[in-house]
Amino acid sequence: AEQLRQALTNLSVNGIEAMEGGGTLKLSLREREAAPRDSARLRRCCAISIEDQGPGVEPELQERVFEPFF
Repeated sequence: AEQLRQALTNLSVNGIEAMEGGGTLKLSLREREAAPRDSARLRRCCAISIEDQGPGVEPELQERVFEPFF
């Protein structure tokens, strides 16, 4: 739970900082069904989305955003 809280906090802070001129930060949670990688059977889960109105990540950097300490 603590790691999820920290990840959401970090993503939110990054989103706010990316919107230098102001904007809206939107966090949403929805229920959905998805199949785990090791199964074809659908299971109920939650999807978390975080959206901001910042300029976005440059295309050449997008593949690196999940690297630790990037």
